[in-house]
Amino acid sequence: MIAKKFLLDQSHLDYLKHFQNLRNLSSTNQAIRTIIEQHQLYFSQTEGSVGKIIAAVLEEKYSEFLRSIRVSTQSTERNSQIMLELFNTLFINQFTNITHATLTSFYESEPITEARKAVQENLEAERQRKFSK
Repeated sequence: MIAKKFLLDQSHLDYLKHFQNLRNLSSTNQAIRTIIEQHQLYFSQTEGSVGKIIAAVLEEKYSEFLRSIRVSTQSTERNSQIMLELFNTLFINQFTNITHATLTSFYESEPITEARKAVQENLEAERQRKFSK
């Protein structure tokens, strides 16, 4: 053990004495050691949980907002797919006598194929730009 002198406020000394009596400790030194050990244990247990607490608070606060975004995105995706199928039918009807819907799963018109390819290339180029930064 190493002997050290510390300057403490009276309130700190009063707390040490109270803690010593509360825990039935034999000395103020033992009270200080116990407080330090408890603090180390508490700090090691709570260090990782601060992030979890923040994540839980954010999830609780924004979960409804994120759910509404998810629902809107799904609706937009559905509507986009419907429009794609209608455009495919329109393109095919321009050049054939087919009068019913022609879904892309059955036959995809050349303009739709070209549009998909162009969109894919643009997405890949954007991804490359992001990764190169």
